Amino acid sequence: MSVLQDFRLLENLSAQQITAIETICRVDNYTAGDLILREGELSAELYFLIAGSVTVYQTDLETRTQNQVKEISAGQAFGEIAFLNNARRSSSVRANAPSKVYILDRQTIIDHLPDYLEIL
Repeated sequence: MSVLQDFRLLENLSAQQITAIETICRVDNYTAGDLILREGELSAELYFLIAGSVTVYQTDLETRTQNQVKEISAGQAFGEIAFLNNARRSSSVRANAPSKVYILDRQTIIDHLPDYLEIL
């Protein structure tokens, strides 16, 4: 049973496809307060939050303050906009609690599962 099977982003994939994706993910752990993603950075990684919770922030360009956009809990993914569009991060993400994420890198898919890029 894959830890990624209940992620909504992958709901149209078969169990075999999800397992294949899981095997090429990198696993990282963060402590409360750790910055996971920084707004404006160029990145092509998709994050699956396995445990913990994170907060998404965006910078107000006029005041240069960070405004909380939403909280994400275990079982949800983030970073999909930059991953799918090969673009800069539209927001920053910080861990609220000890958190475990599976990280899927766009280049790793291209190298190991090139046909999967089209189905994500």
